[in-house]
Amino acid sequence: MRIESRLADRLSTLFARWERDHGRPLSDQAVAVALCGDGQVVSPVYLSHLRSGLRVRPAADLLTGLALFFDVPVDYLDCSDDFAGAAPLRDERLRRLFVNASRLSSESLDRIGAVAEILAQAEIR
Repeated sequence: MRIESRLADRLSTLFARWERDHGRPLSDQAVAVALCGDGQVVSPVYLSHLRSGLRVRPAADLLTGLALFFDVPVDYLDCSDDFAGAAPLRDERLRRLFVNASRLSSESLDRIGAVAEILAQAEIR
């Protein structure tokens, strides 16, 4: 999955969770106003572009603001470094998973990726 898809998907998940928890729609305008109240400079159009995947690399302070607004770790929204260039795998379970996954077909990797994304989304609920 590409970076733009991951960030857009994660933002969609967060908006949907907020709407479910609060029982009302959440607009890009409302989020922009809340973030601007916290000192961020962001437009509703830019948020819409992030949610649709048209923009994919927001500034770190905006990611932090969004993470605070949605009450999730910043790492959940920082999709630019999900694996490539990440810190060395210190957890033995992750190393085993990586080694075993490296032997799988492209189709199987897609399936594992989809399952991992579902599990990651469930973790933030």
